[in-house]
Amino acid sequence: MVVDADVESKRLPALPEPVAAVMAECGKAKQTTYIPVVPRGDGTPFVGVPVLGPAEAEAVKAIVADYRARMKEIVERAGLPHDLAPAAEIREQSLGVLAGPRKPALEAAFKPMGYTCRGGSGQFHLTRRTAANLTAELYLDVGTWSHSVSGFFKVHGMGFQATLGVPVTLREIPHGQYPIGDAGQWQKIVENLAAVVRELDRSFVPDIERVTGPAPAWYQPAS
Repeated sequence: MVVDADVESKRLPALPEPVAAVMAECGKAKQTTYIPVVPRGDGTPFVGVPVLGPAEAEAVKAIVADYRARMKEIVERAGLPHDLAPAAEIREQSLGVLAGPRKPALEAAFKPMGYTCRGGSGQFHLTRRTAANLTAELYLDVGTWSHSVSGFFKVHGMGFQATLGVPVTLREIPHGQYPIGDAGQWQKIVENLAAVVRELDRSFVPDIERVTGPAPAWYQPAS
């Protein structure tokens, strides 16, 4: 079934009664997909997800490149609470050491910042909606076998994704995998990550929003 939706609403309109009666017999819909319809120059519709215009796409790339080049400055400005040693220094002493459940520390640090946390085996996705209906996400690979963490901060929008690597210490720029170690070490890593994300929320996210503009209320990035 296909219905025309209000681009400013998160809810779909009611189905026509005959269609609703048929669907009631089929059971609850398991999936709903919004497909933007963009008019062509000749007035005929083109169905697909719109992407940024060339100028906006180049501007996003320039912002990402600028932040990557200034990552040391950005991490310094974030004021990391813990001066963690370089990964090479603690990798051997972390062998065989486990941190236990990792989700509680993430939720405690990021929930007050407006982030929800999902995942739990080899990766975590911490996400929030921005003021412009974009999605800010901290993606963490926590290495099922390596017991190391690497993080990426992403801003998702209609047809684009801006991504930065997130270091857990000033001693690891550019960032890479960092040994998780025990529960105490993991807590310090999480608190450092939260500090960097807080700074990116303050600076990087608004810079991207100014270029791309807002996304519709119904927009959800592909999971």
